[in-house]
Amino acid sequence: MRFWLSLLFIFISFQGVAKTAESLTYKEALKESARAIVRKERSKALKILATALEDFKGKARQRAQLVTAIERAGALFISDRGQSVFESGRNLYLVSPAEALPKLNQALEIEGENTLVLWALTRTYLKLGQCEKARETFDRLNTWAQKGYKAAPLLFSYCEGTGYDQLSMETLPPQDKLLAMGLYQFEKEEYLKAESSFLELQKKDPNFIESYYWIWRSNPKNSEAALKYKKQCELDPLKLAKAYPDFPQLCKFSTQVIIKEETDGY
Repeated sequence: MRFWLSLLFIFISFQGVAKTAESLTYKEALKESARAIVRKERSKALKILATALEDFKGKARQRAQLVTAIERAGALFISDRGQSVFESGRNLYLVSPAEALPKLNQALEIEGENTLVLWALTRTYLKLGQCEKARETFDRLNTWAQKGYKAAPLLFSYCEGTGYDQLSMETLPPQDKLLAMGLYQFEKEEYLKAESSFLELQKKDPNFIESYYWIWRSNPKNSEAALKYKKQCELDPLKLAKAYPDFPQLCKFSTQVIIKEETDGY
């Protein structure tokens, strides 16, 4: 049902365009991509739309419709079985990523270049610490889908524990930019600057537990931040993971935090 509703949107988008010579390429792209989707030829539909977007010089509204069409085409499930297997794997992602992996790979075999499946696989590989596989999977996404996951470069660097100097800070969402800046400063051993960035991140989002770990790493005297990080990660990791599903490696350092709580000496 979702497949046909999304397909209907693509047809409506085409039908609603004014018939002018200037928009012929634009109209034909929508029309031909819709036909390809009907034939369940997703790769062809994506190629048609991507080609149209590369050289598009029409109105902003028409360009937006092409972008929407390519996003919808990429996320369409061409079979009920593929969607069912995908949802089964996605539901396992938080509680058992190792079990989610074969389900998602099976969904990928059925669905091909489905952007939802590819991103779910990317997250799962990241959660399992398989950084290279995560990058390889993400690279299979079409260019327009990749642009939608602005924080992905940061996630890869976080998985690998390096490369923060290679990040384009200006393209990151505000809070991700703070985290990336702090990690970059920490990597350069500018610990005071790093602590300041992590404290600002913690102030903007007190529930993002990873900032507490890095506050402690930047200032080892702040054992309170380390204890909060460790206790919260041990208390309810599933709740934290649900709150930040697109930050797969939340609490990745919890087992490395060893702090002796002060006693009264007796």
